Amino acid sequence: MAAPRIQRRVRADAEQIPRLRAAIASFAVEPCAYSDEARQAIALAVTEACTNVVRHAYPETPGELLVEGWIDDDAQLTVVIIDNGIGLNGASANAGLGLGLYLMRELADAQMSSDHHGTRVRLTFARR
Repeated sequence: MAAPRIQRRVRADAEQIPRLRAAIASFAVEPCAYSDEARQAIALAVTEACTNVVRHAYPETPGELLVEGWIDDDAQLTVVIIDNGIGLNGASANAGLGLGLYLMRELADAQMSSDHHGTRVRLTFARR
């Protein structure tokens, strides 16, 4: 039997963030069966990652945001957020405080990679 998965590809704009947050939060409940507290932490971390894409990835042109989630063999939820923007070292007109990255690392095992082809954030949430 295939592991439960979720995938959403959307425009990288602020209107999409609540939809992505709701989709991941629902997925974390069914079929993942995370607690309400864990589901809120998952939704917050994913929201931060998606917000970073919207704010920073595409300063001059529209772009897309891909969110994928699945349950691994250890029954942990992994969510990957991918963009094809300017990368973490690119010049963004919307400089932030940098708290989003800190928050993601506090809520999940967060791994980030970036180059001139975009950024990939992988968030793994331990079962509690």
